[in-house]
Amino acid sequence: MPPSTSLHTLKFKQLYTHKLRINNLMEQNFKYLGKGRPIIEGHEKVTGFTKFAADLNLPNLLHAQLILSPYAHAEILSIDKDDAEALDGVVAVLTWADLPTKDRTATSRNSTILAKDIVQWAGQPVVAIVATSPAIAQDAAELVFIDYEPLDAVAHTLDAIADNAPEVWPNGLPQDDDDMGSLHGASSSGTAVTQTFSYPNVHDENHFIHGDVTTGFEQADIIVENRFTVPALHQAYMEPHACVADPTHISGGMTIYSGSQSKFGVRNEVAKQLGLPKHKVVVSDITVGGGFGAKYGLIEPLTAAIAKAVKQPVKLVYSRSDDFLNTTPAPEMVIDIKVGAKSDGTLTTLAAKLFSNNGVFKIFGHSDLAAKLMSSWYQWQNMQLDTYEIHSHIMPDGAYRAPGAPQAAFAIESCIDDIASQLNIDPLEMRLQNVVTSGSLWSNVPAEGAPKTTFKETITALQHHVAWQHKTCGPNEGIGIAVTGWGTAGGAGEATCRVDDDGTVHVDVGHADISNNNSSFVLVVAEALGVSPDDVYINTHDTTGAYAPHSGGSRVTYAMAGSLEAAATEAKEKLIKTAADRFEAAPEDIELKEGKAQVIGVPKTALPIGKLVEIAREKGGGTGPIVGQGNHAPDRPSPAVSAHLIKVHVDPDTGQVTPLQYVMAQDVGFALNPTLVEGQFHGGMAQGLGMALSEGMQFSEDGQVLTGSFMDYGLPLAAHLPDLETIIVMEPSQDGPYGMRGVGEPPIMGAIAAMGNAIKDAVGVRMTEAPFKAETVWRAMQEPV
Repeated sequence: MPPSTSLHTLKFKQLYTHKLRINNLMEQNFKYLGKGRPIIEGHEKVTGFTKFAADLNLPNLLHAQLILSPYAHAEILSIDKDDAEALDGVVAVLTWADLPTKDRTATSRNSTILAKDIVQWAGQPVVAIVATSPAIAQDAAELVFIDYEPLDAVAHTLDAIADNAPEVWPNGLPQDDDDMGSLHGASSSGTAVTQTFSYPNVHDENHFIHGDVTTGFEQADIIVENRFTVPALHQAYMEPHACVADPTHISGGMTIYSGSQSKFGVRNEVAKQLGLPKHKVVVSDITVGGGFGAKYGLIEPLTAAIAKAVKQPVKLVYSRSDDFLNTTPAPEMVIDIKVGAKSDGTLTTLAAKLFSNNGVFKIFGHSDLAAKLMSSWYQWQNMQLDTYEIHSHIMPDGAYRAPGAPQAAFAIESCIDDIASQLNIDPLEMRLQNVVTSGSLWSNVPAEGAPKTTFKETITALQHHVAWQHKTCGPNEGIGIAVTGWGTAGGAGEATCRVDDDGTVHVDVGHADISNNNSSFVLVVAEALGVSPDDVYINTHDTTGAYAPHSGGSRVTYAMAGSLEAAATEAKEKLIKTAADRFEAAPEDIELKEGKAQVIGVPKTALPIGKLVEIAREKGGGTGPIVGQGNHAPDRPSPAVSAHLIKVHVDPDTGQVTPLQYVMAQDVGFALNPTLVEGQFHGGMAQGLGMALSEGMQFSEDGQVLTGSFMDYGLPLAAHLPDLETIIVMEPSQDGPYGMRGVGEPPIMGAIAAMGNAIKDAVGVRMTEAPFKAETVWRAMQEPV
């Protein structure tokens, strides 16, 4: 492999041929698919022309400013807003009682509008100021006096389940029909038995059992056990939450403009909170300035309620501080794990207790999802996983790219490495020996007919890389590996493909394009219709248009590519029929290429498809306008696997960890657009390194956020990253369009685990608490081995 020419040069070890078997029937060489192509909106973004929700201005627009609670748990005794209301330019100073949602019960973060009588986390919105400018709204906020009576609070996971812990919900968690569990592919399926709660502040407890762990550990030749902790993690997107809500007075509806990952989810939640029919809430498409699982309608119901109360359009834009205090980070997780194996390296038994600190509300069961993932990568004869979803007085938790997976990998992959070390077995070979060959990765035990997994193929690709083949480490240097898998979330989508008389193709879809999916979709349509990708335009519409699933869980391309292919194919069939009538030829004798239709082998008959559109529109009894409809709903996931290798240097005097090299292999099934795949790989690897070395939300004992800005939070800088080397593995899926698999989640999943294993290899200490900051590593090095 040639040497790197810069700090961030992308290097390929292996890129399989862009040729695959489709539906096991035919082999096909693609002209556009599988070829790298830049993102179609890249120029607008880098030149600053892209508009986000905060940039939107409407006639008579008002501006909202929230007053957030300074306490994690307190009773609201009184609110004095007279001086604020008297300030020139202030339109309203609103509390919960002034909003149309006043009679609704808060059962989730999305439905928590303004605090009512009690605040439950530091940063919970209490009052909304509405004014003619942001500056006036901020000034008015200083004039509102709120009298609180502080109450006992609990912030940390293990403190929340202590016998003397303050109860977050002494009368029980309010119930509703919210179901946020599908946002990132979390599934409630599995052999789960719910029992009486074992600890205080637990709101959901499940026990997944297979085999007999007691007997399994008795028969094991080696047992490793430990406790692993990962703090709460903020998604750290560039664009803070922002929303504009515009009430439509004639219809009594509401139009929402926000950079959400789930337009239809936002529509449903706003409609429910305001008591409106769904069709009267329209969520418009606005560019998302980063989400990573955090933008699923947190402030849209509140903004809409304020707009309905003042009967004018309202804009609410979070500051960075607001965003750290009042959004939904990934939860702190504590995992107690015990693993047994035979002397030949065969894994036999897994037992774990997983605790997820979900704050005041949960978005879904993080500990359940982590348990299912960590138990589905290897073949276990016996396992018992006990999961506990915990409440505390911090902001509610949310999804973050591959929720639960980095934490699960940290625990299980550390144990695998420790067993391999004690048995003097190559850690990569031990993984090859034990990985599963089938399974959805959403279930603890693979079911009959489960899809094939490609752990062995992906690990082998990493094994062939020079970084593993020729491992060389200097003093205090080490290499660590980790293996992970993600099930790929499902979801149904639809698309409409229309060919215009100028030869351009316009495709209407409804997803939120958070990862440049459209730059792959133009290739899908171009390939099907035989036109240039430059002539394909993807139009993402509001919620009155095509339906699409949530943008999360590596699901959008997996769910939508088939819809676009079907829509383009139907349009193609109409073009061919029109051409066949025109040329007086059989449809099977017509081909589309280079934006033209012709009789196969007779290029002089070539006719631009735009001309065919004109003919079709004018001809009575013909096809009519060239429009195709398509929908797709994958019936099962296509597991995506990644294997990570990190090389580090650890300073023996300070504990400072310096990553020297990061190599990742991932099976994507088929890379529709390798350029975008590379981008997904790089972004996830960088985020994973941040989790491993510096990131983590910190809270005081009484629930105050101690890392409320980018100055405190510890995001990695580009200069902190090593070379990021990637291996694109393409083992076609049995179920995904074109054999593809989900891409977005696996790149982030293995960095904490691989980094921890590299540190162990370098200086001989097992790190059990992320992130691995210098002081943490130094202290671990002082402990007796």
